[in-house]
Amino acid sequence: MSGAVRSNDGRVYVVKGDTHKEKVVKVENEVDERSGDVRETRIHLDRFVPVIRAIDFTPGSDTFGDVLVIR
Repeated sequence: MSGAVRSNDGRVYVVKGDTHKEKVVKVENEVDERSGDVRETRIHLDRFVPVIRAIDFTPGSDTFGDVLVIR
């Protein structure tokens, strides 16, 4: 996603979208009740995260030129 966007109330933004990958690690522990041994299982997951950045280009706006980040 990229380009200029105009809202119904007249605000104008230039937007650029991107996606990046984050690693998520989940750790699970199991205890063998007879021997007391502990087994650890690590699960690595990829999570794709969209990120949209927008610059306020609304003439006369208090936030003109500010960069907004939407995750």
